[in-house]
Amino acid sequence: MSGILSTFRNVTDARYLFYMVAPWEFSNFEKPEDVPPYLEAGAPWMMLLILAEMFIDIERYQLNDTVTSICAGLCSMTVKFGGKFLSAALFPIVWQHINIVNMEPGFLAFIINFLAQDLAYYLGHRCIHEAGWFWGFHSMHHSSERYNFSTAIRQGALQDFAMVFFDLGLAVFVSPTSFIAHKSLNILYQFWIHTELVPPLGPLEYVLNTPSAHRVHHGRNPYCIDRNYAATLIIWDRMFGTYAAERPEEPVVYGLVTPVNSFNQLHLQFNEFIYYLFKKPFLKNEDGTDMFPGWTTKLRIMFAPPGEYPGTATKRFFLWHVNVDNEEGIPPIDYSNVTPYHKELHVLSKAYIILNSTALLVIAFSTILSSSSPMKNLDYANTLYILAFMLTTIQSFGYYFDHHYPFNLHFDFARLTMTAITSYLFPHLIQASNLLPYSIVSLAFLSLLFINKRLPGQQQSDAKPHQQ
Repeated sequence: MSGILSTFRNVTDARYLFYMVAPWEFSNFEKPEDVPPYLEAGAPWMMLLILAEMFIDIERYQLNDTVTSICAGLCSMTVKFGGKFLSAALFPIVWQHINIVNMEPGFLAFIINFLAQDLAYYLGHRCIHEAGWFWGFHSMHHSSERYNFSTAIRQGALQDFAMVFFDLGLAVFVSPTSFIAHKSLNILYQFWIHTELVPPLGPLEYVLNTPSAHRVHHGRNPYCIDRNYAATLIIWDRMFGTYAAERPEEPVVYGLVTPVNSFNQLHLQFNEFIYYLFKKPFLKNEDGTDMFPGWTTKLRIMFAPPGEYPGTATKRFFLWHVNVDNEEGIPPIDYSNVTPYHKELHVLSKAYIILNSTALLVIAFSTILSSSSPMKNLDYANTLYILAFMLTTIQSFGYYFDHHYPFNLHFDFARLTMTAITSYLFPHLIQASNLLPYSIVSLAFLSLLFINKRLPGQQQSDAKPHQQ
């Protein structure tokens, strides 16, 4: 009986992906620990929807892109404090010092807190697009040249650090329990809008953020740049002049204006930081003079809109500046030459990647993604052990997908050997009993690939036209 009830409860968890909760559900949250683990409850449903979308149209997916997106999501989940995202961990502390309004739980408080959280997200999201090097916190999410449910999981590992200011300001009138609940549901809602399968939704397009509106946000077409920042309500974009409707006659092409052409996780997470902090301020003109002369100008350009260069007109919005013309300097789309970055792998190499990514997900779901996560109470040794396994495994995939031969082999042998040795010498470590046989099997598989000369990096690229 308890198993059936548990299954029923898990089925109803799917509603969280659509913000389908009643105001009275929040009335029983007396302290932050009482708030249900919405994000953990939604994670299995995200994976199920990804599999369903694959079944409906597998051509929208590539192994390299999908694994990279899922791994980025895992990276963002590892950057947690006490099992919570940064703003949720800090909010109760800040609330004690700046709260001046206490609202009784109920319908009115629910609506006000919902709107406040949604507006805070709009402002924070817009900031990390438009405020110079802050774009580095978020560019990972836009780096995919495909648009499917897995893209929703592709998150910047450090993005919470950039958004925290906008979240903590709500502590003036929002309780910690209400904030954590609405923040979690706000994040979950944004999953289902990452798909090309759902057409424009008629009148709902005027109020809600929909797949059609969010497709525009992910586009690199000139008309898509810096548009549709909303989380759940598109009204903020309409109010502040950042809304753009999808144009059937101009299909959206996804990804960054300058494609990154890599699946290397570290590169994807940090390359924009490097550019806007250490490269752009020191650019030269054709005659060799500084494009941004003087240290004051160099410092200012670090926080200027990413598209600002000499001669670009800007204006102030809130705490930062934005381009007057979002389309300035954005090249038009040449539809005859749109090819997502892709390098083909041999079937044995794909099987090896699938084996390792499956093991990674099993470990993740039993630790950081579990609602009863043991990660919250682990000592430093166990935490380092799990994170070292996860992060090195995630990084290894990029070396395969980008054909970094033979470094991918050397890196993977070192990773698996260290995992096996550590698991054998310290069997008391969490998951050691699972990671020891995993690493032995993976080493055997890796040896088979080497012996048969089927290592990734020996295959030729097999780029396919972008599917609209």
